[in-house]
Amino acid sequence: MPASLWFEQSLSVPLSFPVWFGRGLFSKDCPAWDQLWSRVARTGSERLLLAADSSALHHHPNLPQSFLTEAARAGFPEPPPPLVFAGGEPCKEGLPFVEQTARWLAGAGACRHSILVAVGGGAFLDAVGLAAALWHRGVRLIRVPTTLLAQADSGVGVKNAINWAGHKNGLGTFAAPFAVLNDADFLDTLPTHILREGMTEAFKVALIRDADFFHWLCAHTHDLAASDPDTIAQLVHRSAQLHLNHIREGGDPFEIGHARPLDFGHWLAHELERRTHYTLSHGRAVAIGVAVDSAYATDLGWLEPDCLHHLRQAWTTLDLPTSHPLLSDLPDAVIRTALDRFREHLGGRLSLTYPDGLGCSRQVDAIDPTRMLDAITALAHDTSSVP
Repeated sequence: MPASLWFEQSLSVPLSFPVWFGRGLFSKDCPAWDQLWSRVARTGSERLLLAADSSALHHHPNLPQSFLTEAARAGFPEPPPPLVFAGGEPCKEGLPFVEQTARWLAGAGACRHSILVAVGGGAFLDAVGLAAALWHRGVRLIRVPTTLLAQADSGVGVKNAINWAGHKNGLGTFAAPFAVLNDADFLDTLPTHILREGMTEAFKVALIRDADFFHWLCAHTHDLAASDPDTIAQLVHRSAQLHLNHIREGGDPFEIGHARPLDFGHWLAHELERRTHYTLSHGRAVAIGVAVDSAYATDLGWLEPDCLHHLRQAWTTLDLPTSHPLLSDLPDAVIRTALDRFREHLGGRLSLTYPDGLGCSRQVDAIDPTRMLDAITALAHDTSSVP
């Protein structure tokens, strides 16, 4: 018998999930459901369950009955009453809502082949998705994002996470959803400011991935500000496609490496969220972070000044901030602390994404604190900033 033995175990697990865009998901005879059920090998033991953000139910009160009708039509046993709680950042603060969801899954008799339909915004999907990924080491999750930010960005990804012990997204897992169903009907009932905050992630990905999309966004900012449905639909489709392309083709879908290009502008956004105890929304924090990092990139010659000008104009039209009172007296030490936190978030080595010309990106492992402070100060004194 050898004293030691070493061999490589290689696994290849194909992951595939559909992403649907349309309207009327919970209206009668929506074809998306039949396409989904054709992917399900029935065992007879699975349950079809519904968890919903209370805000979504407030605006769409017929949703639970429509869900019951679809469950009966598709031949599932009668579901238990849905799990309902308020979404927003508080629901992913610590474990309470994850534990509540896990207990509800247990009480509903959910097995590993059961299907959980989660209807809500990004934070709600994070909390429910984490519980679904943990219960029996994973039940099948259908995400139905109800906010623009979730439909265009977070809802189409493979991450679930909650904030824990002062760490943004400190506890989480990677788990591909069974499907993502983007119903534009939910966007029609969103408050204007929530719609606009969700647009920040589209501008973010355009700056580092798609110059034509950035120019299109800037040219249609007034239509976006007016909540034009067709323009919003085009934004959601292209932004989601760019995010999906990165997950599929970037070579690191579960973020084992240090570089996370889609976190452009997020090192400062995460710090502002933490320092405001998450009273500053994620979308507004990202607006500030993207503006600051774009100003820094412009100062270093990585981004054309016209791009920063157009971004600031867009933020003004959309009533989004480029600064925050916390940044008015930001010392060098705070920047270093924020970067140290983000370095831990990235896995121990700092790798920040910046534009390298519009629509392209570069990775940097350090920033110049003095020039970063200059960028922050310049934006703080910009008359187009929104506090």
